Amino acid sequence: MSPELKTIIRLQDLDQQIAQLSGWIQALPRHLAEIEKQLEDIRRDHHEAQERIAANQKQRKQHDLEIQAIEQKNSKYNNQLLDVKTNTEYRAFLNEIEFGKAAIRKIEDQILQLMIDMEGHEKRLKETEAELKRQRQQVAAEQQEAEQSSRKKQTELEVLMEERKSLIAGLSGTAQDLYERLAKLRNGEVMALVRDQTCTVCHVMLRPQTFNEVMRNAEIIQCSNCQRILYWIPPPEANSSPASAPVENTVDQTKV
Repeated sequence: MSPELKTIIRLQDLDQQIAQLSGWIQALPRHLAEIEKQLEDIRRDHHEAQERIAANQKQRKQHDLEIQAIEQKNSKYNNQLLDVKTNTEYRAFLNEIEFGKAAIRKIEDQILQLMIDMEGHEKRLKETEAELKRQRQQVAAEQQEAEQSSRKKQTELEVLMEERKSLIAGLSGTAQDLYERLAKLRNGEVMALVRDQTCTVCHVMLRPQTFNEVMRNAEIIQCSNCQRILYWIPPPEANSSPASAPVENTVDQTKV
Protein backbone atom coordinates (compact mmCIF):
# COMPACT_ATOMS: atom_id res chain seq x y z
CA MET A 1 0.00 0.00 0.00
CA SER A 2 1.29 3.44 -0.87
CA PRO A 3 2.52 5.61 2.02
CA GLU A 4 -0.08 8.26 1.13
CA LEU A 5 -2.97 5.80 1.43
CA LYS A 6 -1.60 4.53 4.75
CA THR A 7 -1.36 8.12 5.96
CA ILE A 8 -4.94 8.91 4.94
CA ILE A 9 -6.26 5.74 6.62
CA ARG A 10 -4.42 6.64 9.82
CA LEU A 11 -5.60 10.23 9.55
CA GLN A 12 -9.22 9.13 9.35
CA ASP A 13 -8.73 6.90 12.39
CA LEU A 14 -7.17 9.82 14.26
CA ASP A 15 -9.98 12.19 13.35
CA GLN A 16 -12.56 9.71 14.57
CA GLN A 17 -10.74 9.39 17.89
CA ILE A 18 -10.37 13.18 18.08
CA ALA A 19 -14.08 13.66 17.41
CA GLN A 20 -14.97 11.15 20.12
CA LEU A 21 -12.68 12.75 22.70
CA SER A 22 -13.80 16.27 21.78
CA GLY A 23 -17.43 15.23 22.09
CA TRP A 24 -16.81 13.76 25.53
CA ILE A 25 -14.98 16.88 26.71
CA GLN A 26 -17.68 19.19 25.35
CA ALA A 27 -20.41 17.09 27.00
CA LEU A 28 -18.71 17.21 30.41
CA PRO A 29 -20.27 20.51 31.58
CA ARG A 30 -23.71 19.18 30.73
CA HIS A 31 -22.96 15.95 32.60
CA LEU A 32 -21.80 17.89 35.65
CA ALA A 33 -24.92 20.06 35.45
CA GLU A 34 -27.10 16.94 35.49
CA ILE A 35 -25.26 15.66 38.55
CA GLU A 36 -25.72 19.03 40.25
CA LYS A 37 -29.42 19.00 39.35
CA GLN A 38 -29.89 15.70 41.17
CA LEU A 39 -28.34 17.30 44.23
CA GLU A 40 -30.52 20.38 43.80
CA ASP A 41 -33.67 18.22 43.75
CA ILE A 42 -32.90 16.67 47.13
CA ARG A 43 -31.88 20.10 48.46
CA ARG A 44 -35.32 21.37 47.48
CA ASP A 45 -37.03 18.42 49.21
CA HIS A 46 -34.97 19.04 52.34
CA HIS A 47 -35.81 22.75 52.29
CA GLU A 48 -39.51 22.00 51.84
CA ALA A 49 -39.42 19.70 54.88
CA GLN A 50 -37.79 22.49 56.90
CA GLU A 51 -40.44 24.96 55.74
CA ARG A 52 -43.27 22.59 56.71
CA ILE A 53 -41.79 22.20 60.18
CA ALA A 54 -41.43 25.97 60.56
CA ALA A 55 -45.02 26.53 59.34
CA ASN A 56 -46.30 23.86 61.70
CA GLN A 57 -44.52 25.43 64.67
CA LYS A 58 -45.86 28.86 63.70
CA GLN A 59 -49.45 27.54 63.52
CA ARG A 60 -49.14 25.81 66.88
CA LYS A 61 -47.80 29.00 68.44
CA GLN A 62 -50.67 30.97 66.94
CA HIS A 63 -53.18 28.46 68.30
CA ASP A 64 -51.58 28.67 71.76
CA LEU A 65 -52.04 32.43 71.67
CA GLU A 66 -55.68 32.01 70.63
CA ILE A 67 -56.31 29.65 73.55
CA GLN A 68 -54.66 32.10 75.96
CA ALA A 69 -56.87 34.90 74.66
CA ILE A 70 -60.03 32.80 75.09
CA GLU A 71 -58.99 31.66 78.56
CA GLN A 72 -58.37 35.27 79.59
CA LYS A 73 -61.80 36.22 78.27
CA ASN A 74 -63.45 33.31 80.11
CA SER A 75 -61.63 34.29 83.29
CA LYS A 76 -63.04 37.80 82.92
CA TYR A 77 -66.55 36.39 82.39
CA ASN A 78 -66.22 34.22 85.53
CA ASN A 79 -65.30 37.27 87.58
CA GLN A 80 -68.25 39.20 86.17
CA LEU A 81 -70.66 36.41 87.18
CA LEU A 82 -70.28 37.59 90.76
CA ASP A 83 -71.64 41.02 89.90
CA VAL A 84 -74.61 40.16 87.67
CA LYS A 85 -78.06 41.33 88.81
CA THR A 86 -80.38 39.20 86.64
CA ASN A 87 -80.69 35.61 85.51
CA THR A 88 -80.60 36.78 81.91
CA GLU A 89 -77.19 38.34 82.37
CA TYR A 90 -76.02 35.26 84.28
CA ARG A 91 -77.08 32.89 81.46
CA ALA A 92 -75.50 35.19 78.88
CA PHE A 93 -72.11 35.01 80.63
CA LEU A 94 -72.41 31.24 81.00
CA ASN A 95 -73.13 30.93 77.28
CA GLU A 96 -70.08 33.02 76.46
CA ILE A 97 -67.94 30.89 78.74
CA GLU A 98 -69.24 27.65 77.21
CA PHE A 99 -68.71 29.05 73.71
CA GLY A 100 -65.10 29.85 74.65
CA LYS A 101 -64.54 26.34 76.02
CA ALA A 102 -65.91 24.82 72.79
CA ALA A 103 -63.59 27.06 70.78
CA ILE A 104 -60.65 25.93 72.90
CA ARG A 105 -61.52 22.24 72.33
CA LYS A 106 -61.65 22.85 68.59
CA ILE A 107 -58.29 24.60 68.63
CA GLU A 108 -56.79 21.81 70.75
CA ASP A 109 -57.93 19.30 68.14
CA GLN A 110 -56.18 21.37 65.50
CA ILE A 111 -53.03 21.44 67.63
CA LEU A 112 -53.18 17.67 68.03
CA GLN A 113 -53.41 17.24 64.26
CA LEU A 114 -50.47 19.59 63.82
CA MET A 115 -48.46 17.48 66.28
CA ILE A 116 -49.30 14.35 64.28
CA ASP A 117 -48.30 16.12 61.08
CA MET A 118 -45.07 17.25 62.74
CA GLU A 119 -43.99 13.64 63.23
CA GLY A 120 -44.25 13.08 59.48
CA HIS A 121 -42.42 16.31 58.70
CA GLU A 122 -39.59 15.47 61.10
CA LYS A 123 -39.29 11.98 59.64
CA ARG A 124 -39.13 13.44 56.13
CA LEU A 125 -36.53 15.98 57.30
CA LYS A 126 -34.28 13.20 58.63
CA GLU A 127 -34.69 11.20 55.41
CA THR A 128 -33.85 14.13 53.16
CA GLU A 129 -30.95 15.13 55.40
CA ALA A 130 -29.45 11.63 55.12
CA GLU A 131 -30.09 11.52 51.38
CA LEU A 132 -28.60 14.99 50.94
CA LYS A 133 -25.44 13.92 52.76
CA ARG A 134 -25.19 10.75 50.66
CA GLN A 135 -25.72 12.59 47.39
CA ARG A 136 -23.24 15.31 48.30
CA GLN A 137 -20.58 12.65 48.77
CA GLN A 138 -21.59 10.92 45.55
CA VAL A 139 -21.61 14.16 43.56
CA ALA A 140 -18.21 15.15 44.93
CA ALA A 141 -16.80 11.75 43.95
CA GLU A 142 -18.34 11.90 40.47
CA GLN A 143 -17.13 15.45 39.93
CA GLN A 144 -13.61 14.49 40.97
CA GLU A 145 -13.66 11.45 38.70
CA ALA A 146 -15.03 13.50 35.80
CA GLU A 147 -12.36 16.16 36.24
CA GLN A 148 -9.61 13.53 36.34
CA SER A 149 -11.02 11.85 33.22
CA SER A 150 -11.27 15.23 31.54
CA ARG A 151 -7.61 16.01 32.20
CA LYS A 152 -6.60 12.56 30.93
CA LYS A 153 -8.71 12.85 27.80
CA GLN A 154 -7.46 16.38 27.18
CA THR A 155 -3.90 15.05 27.27
CA GLU A 156 -4.84 12.24 24.89
CA LEU A 157 -6.47 14.78 22.60
CA GLU A 158 -3.36 16.95 22.52
CA VAL A 159 -1.21 13.92 21.61
CA LEU A 160 -3.60 12.96 18.81
CA MET A 161 -3.70 16.52 17.52
CA GLU A 162 0.09 16.60 17.35
CA GLU A 163 0.14 13.34 15.42
CA ARG A 164 -2.56 14.66 13.10
CA LYS A 165 -0.55 17.79 12.43
CA SER A 166 2.44 15.65 11.50
CA LEU A 167 0.36 13.41 9.21
CA ILE A 168 -1.28 16.35 7.44
CA ALA A 169 2.14 17.89 6.84
CA GLY A 170 3.25 14.68 5.14
CA LEU A 171 0.43 14.74 2.57
CA SER A 172 0.58 16.57 -0.71
CA GLY A 173 -1.53 19.69 -1.03
CA THR A 174 -3.92 17.90 -3.39
CA ALA A 175 -4.35 14.98 -0.99
CA GLN A 176 -4.89 17.37 1.93
CA ASP A 177 -7.59 19.30 0.09
CA LEU A 178 -9.31 16.09 -1.02
CA TYR A 179 -9.24 14.63 2.49
CA GLU A 180 -10.60 17.77 4.16
CA ARG A 181 -13.34 18.14 1.56
CA LEU A 182 -14.45 14.52 1.84
CA ALA A 183 -14.26 14.60 5.64
CA LYS A 184 -16.62 17.56 5.68
CA LEU A 185 -18.90 16.12 3.00
CA ARG A 186 -19.05 12.57 4.42
CA ASN A 187 -19.04 13.35 8.13
CA GLY A 188 -15.48 12.11 8.62
CA GLU A 189 -15.92 8.87 6.68
CA VAL A 190 -13.35 9.44 3.95
CA MET A 191 -12.17 5.89 3.21
CA ALA A 192 -14.11 2.95 1.78
CA LEU A 193 -12.92 -0.64 1.79
CA VAL A 194 -13.48 -2.60 -1.41
CA ARG A 195 -14.64 -6.17 -1.08
CA ASP A 196 -15.89 -8.50 -3.81
CA GLN A 197 -15.32 -5.70 -6.34
CA THR A 198 -17.82 -3.54 -4.42
CA CYS A 199 -17.54 -0.34 -2.37
CA THR A 200 -18.58 -1.50 1.10
CA VAL A 201 -19.98 1.93 2.00
CA CYS A 202 -22.30 2.79 -0.90
CA HIS A 203 -22.45 -0.82 -2.26
CA VAL A 204 -21.77 0.14 -5.86
CA MET A 205 -19.83 -2.38 -7.95
CA LEU A 206 -16.58 -1.19 -9.47
CA ARG A 207 -15.60 -1.67 -13.10
CA PRO A 208 -13.00 -4.43 -13.52
CA GLN A 209 -10.29 -1.99 -14.55
CA THR A 210 -10.97 0.26 -11.56
CA PHE A 211 -11.01 -2.74 -9.26
CA ASN A 212 -7.64 -3.89 -10.57
CA GLU A 213 -6.20 -0.44 -9.93
CA VAL A 214 -7.65 -0.34 -6.42
CA MET A 215 -6.16 -3.77 -5.66
CA ARG A 216 -2.71 -2.35 -6.22
CA ASN A 217 -3.24 0.29 -3.49
CA ALA A 218 -0.68 2.40 -5.33
CA GLU A 219 -2.60 5.66 -5.70
CA ILE A 220 -5.69 7.57 -4.60
CA ILE A 221 -8.77 6.28 -6.44
CA GLN A 222 -12.23 7.55 -5.61
CA CYS A 223 -15.52 5.70 -5.77
CA SER A 224 -17.48 6.94 -8.78
CA ASN A 225 -20.65 7.01 -6.69
CA CYS A 226 -19.84 8.19 -3.15
CA GLN A 227 -16.46 9.82 -3.99
CA ARG A 228 -14.74 8.17 -1.01
CA ILE A 229 -11.15 7.04 -1.36
CA LEU A 230 -11.02 3.33 -2.09
CA TYR A 231 -8.59 0.80 -0.69
CA TRP A 232 -8.33 -2.95 -0.72
CA ILE A 233 -7.22 -5.54 1.82
CA PRO A 234 -6.44 -9.00 0.43
CA PRO A 235 -8.66 -11.71 1.88
CA PRO A 236 -6.95 -14.15 4.28
CA GLU A 237 -7.03 -17.02 1.78
CA ALA A 238 -5.05 -14.93 -0.70
CA ASN A 239 -2.17 -14.80 1.78
CA SER A 240 -2.16 -18.50 2.58
CA SER A 241 1.03 -20.42 1.82
CA PRO A 242 1.19 -23.06 -0.93
CA ALA A 243 1.67 -25.68 1.75
CA SER A 244 -1.77 -24.94 3.09
CA ALA A 245 -3.45 -25.37 -0.28
CA PRO A 246 -5.64 -28.47 -0.68
CA VAL A 247 -3.83 -31.52 -2.20
CA GLU A 248 -5.40 -33.01 -5.31
CA ASN A 249 -6.66 -36.60 -5.05
CA THR A 250 -4.16 -39.09 -6.51
CA VAL A 251 -4.44 -42.77 -7.12
CA ASP A 252 -2.46 -44.98 -4.75
CA GLN A 253 -0.48 -47.12 -7.21
CA THR A 254 0.29 -49.67 -4.51
CA LYS A 255 -3.35 -50.61 -4.41
CA VAL A 256 -3.85 -50.97 -8.16
